[in-house]
Amino acid sequence: MFSQSDLLELLGLVCVIVGLVFFGLALLSFALCQWSPGVNNVARINICISLLSAHLLLLLTQQFLSLIRPQQVLCVVIAGVLHFLFLSAFVWMFIEAVLLFICVKNLSQISSKKKEVLSSGFLCVIGYVVALVVVGVSILLVPEGYGSEHCWIKYDKGFNWSLLGPVCVIIALNMIFFIRISIGLNSALTKLNAEISQLKQTKVMVFKTLGQFVVLGCPWILGFFTNSSEVLEIVFLILNSQQGTFIFLIYCLLNNEGQMLADPCYNYTFLDNTWRANSSQSSKPVSMCDQSVSWSGWYRLFINGLNAQIPDTCVQKFSCGTDIPLWIRGGHPTVEDGVVTRDVCGNDGVDCCTYGIFPIKVKACPENYYVYKLLSPPACPSAYCAANLSDPCNNYTVLDQPWRAYVKACPGNYYVYELVEPISAFSAYCTDVGSVVTVIPEIISPDPCFNYTVLDNTWRANSSQPSKPVSMCDRSVSWSGWYRLFINGLSAQIPDTCVAKCSCGTDYPLWIRGGHPTVKDGVVSRDACVINITLQEGCSVTDILTVAFNASEKISVSSSSSSSSASPAQLASYGTKVLKSSEKLISTLVKPTDTSANVSFTLAAVEGKVFMVGPQVTLDKIPQLYTTNSSINIDLIGIAKNNNDRSAAVAFMSYTTMENLLKADFFNTTNDTIKTMMSTVISATLPKTSNTALTKAVNFTFRHIREFEPSGSLSCVYWNISEWIVDGCSVLNSNSSHTVCSCVHLSTFALIMQTSSSPPPSDLLELLGLVCVIVGLVFFSLALLSFALCQWSPGVNNVARINICISLLSAHLLFLLTQQFLSLIRPQQVLCVVIAGLLHFLFLSAFVWMFIEAVLLFICVKNLSQISSKKKEVLSSGFLCVIGYLVALVVVCVSIGLVPEGYGSEQ
Repeated sequence: MFSQSDLLELLGLVCVIVGLVFFGLALLSFALCQWSPGVNNVARINICISLLSAHLLLLLTQQFLSLIRPQQVLCVVIAGVLHFLFLSAFVWMFIEAVLLFICVKNLSQISSKKKEVLSSGFLCVIGYVVALVVVGVSILLVPEGYGSEHCWIKYDKGFNWSLLGPVCVIIALNMIFFIRISIGLNSALTKLNAEISQLKQTKVMVFKTLGQFVVLGCPWILGFFTNSSEVLEIVFLILNSQQGTFIFLIYCLLNNEGQMLADPCYNYTFLDNTWRANSSQSSKPVSMCDQSVSWSGWYRLFINGLNAQIPDTCVQKFSCGTDIPLWIRGGHPTVEDGVVTRDVCGNDGVDCCTYGIFPIKVKACPENYYVYKLLSPPACPSAYCAANLSDPCNNYTVLDQPWRAYVKACPGNYYVYELVEPISAFSAYCTDVGSVVTVIPEIISPDPCFNYTVLDNTWRANSSQPSKPVSMCDRSVSWSGWYRLFINGLSAQIPDTCVAKCSCGTDYPLWIRGGHPTVKDGVVSRDACVINITLQEGCSVTDILTVAFNASEKISVSSSSSSSSASPAQLASYGTKVLKSSEKLISTLVKPTDTSANVSFTLAAVEGKVFMVGPQVTLDKIPQLYTTNSSINIDLIGIAKNNNDRSAAVAFMSYTTMENLLKADFFNTTNDTIKTMMSTVISATLPKTSNTALTKAVNFTFRHIREFEPSGSLSCVYWNISEWIVDGCSVLNSNSSHTVCSCVHLSTFALIMQTSSSPPPSDLLELLGLVCVIVGLVFFSLALLSFALCQWSPGVNNVARINICISLLSAHLLFLLTQQFLSLIRPQQVLCVVIAGLLHFLFLSAFVWMFIEAVLLFICVKNLSQISSKKKEVLSSGFLCVIGYLVALVVVCVSIGLVPEGYGSEQ
């Protein structure tokens, strides 16, 4: 039997050898692979060199310790060299943190900063001289501190400070730098939104360096606690020996920086000259010229830090700070087109494309920008033009709120509008003659002033006023893009003052409130108004509720996506506004009555019931009000008796989609539990009732919309501005399908179930599992390559081994991908079930192939002299494959037939 020390020694030997292999692979990757000029690998290379040398020397020393120990001088030298190598590795870690800090702080000039201030030679001097100075000082102060029994530092001399002191200082400094890096990166994200790709590369570098810091720094801290725990000793041993493995995984195997070099979208030079803007036009020739520029590599254009591009339509002479502005002919490519060539044109005032002789390369990048490989123009003065992509005329988002339209004033004394569909029926946009001059633009441009649809309908003129209502309506028009208005070919505009009813060919003419902008104002928003529309004349309550809840559904869907920026507070605020608006709208349905009356409506997102009683009501109590998933029992007769006019009304609404905004997680409790919304959100109010005091508690019956968990705890809650609370509400009784709640006040209510949360998985185990699975996949692949490419003896049957590798490689790869994308897969229940069944099949087939391998081995031993012939005659490869996979398939099919709901757990 092995003792614990023997096992640790064996584990250490294996781990160090594996770590050395990966250190070697990492160095080969850094040396042989191409990297972006903006990526400085000098620190990573020297970390690998220092740790590879230290681990190799340590391994050789321990293997030949019996020969080295008698040589005391050699033992002291080895201890000093090991001290120097480990210290230099930590110094290089600190240098890597400094480089990363400079990268984030000077994001736009990271490459030049590194080359000018922190050259490779300067870094190498710091990286090794600092460690050498510490070792030299240590030797001078405590010369007998080196050369323990294991040719290492003597701890009994108190000499461990010579290593632990600098290491702790470096780790502390690195922590400070990482905090500063996080703050700096967050600031860059908010200020430099145009430099998305550079920020993405920097975030990747931060992640990888942070991972490297954890791997190289934390294990040394664990060394303080190895004597108190065998587990920590093993973890300390594994993590310290596998530093090379983690560096290779983080910076080489999972790396995309090398790939970035070949992609100009992530390797370009910033070109930001204000004078290049195509909006800068001079009345006389100017002398800016690009002929003398030494163009090298790819360029991305900016104007005052805003994303820009070279125009792909003709540019006027004397624009862009030069006499002959250059633009590209043939339009810009799409991302799918890759790198394309385009001719460069120059407008000399006579010909819009004087120069069409030297093609440049252009590529569209995923983050909506372009990069160019530029060449020098043949003559001066000529220079490349830049058009700002961030101008709202080129890059705008339509806000589709009801009654909101956009308008822009244009240089030719006219306006363009981006129109939306009116909410009410029998409404249309009005026009007013603003000028007798018709301007026909000849310039093709993304600016809406030159890229619009002509809208010329004679009936829209505000001077047309029929004696009776007419039915022209803009609700059926599919509005798209920008529009310019004409009346019989004359330039017109939407009126910005009140228009009389039954004008403009419609019953309710639309005009814009707030006046028209000036050219300098750019794009502005204005409300579209209708004269004297009341609720009954225009949109009904259900129409407005439909619009409101359609908008809320869009918000709730977008908030559930991973890319959404909506915070819980924003969702709660919007949900509260929708509730208040709904309650105000439904109150308009309350009408005076002498006896009793009721109103109900059903929409896709909300159901509503209104019950009204008057002074002459003969009922003892009102009937229970029902919706599909809930009901209310309230003493409305008693409430009416407490009012002077002896009348009262109750409005009861059930919202089917409100839980997407007012989430169950807004129910704050002291214990850590999983909250599940078990009912639709309901609302009960007493509209147009002066005295709203309740005479009795109100009872609500909720139908469970999700499966009830017997071990769960149900709570009747009501919405209080920003959270769910239970004050004044209690559960009367409950079964598997319904729950009755009692409340002493009215508000917005829901039923929430709390279940105990499972303990979170260990981060260390997850990381260890991920690394082990990846290493296993690599060796499965190597084994398959060996079986496929190497020559084997005719008497060797590898079919079982090959299929074991195929089954386990497929299973582990599918399992790894499933866990990595679990949040995307879990909502797709059918896909989840299919993956579970496939994993069951693959693991089962692997075990069946293990059994087949055992059978083959048994036949091999029993019939040793005739193994080859027996295998060929009795157990052919095709026969084995049928058994290997058919048995597993039968087991899975039987399992599905007997327990079809057995597949598709949370994992």
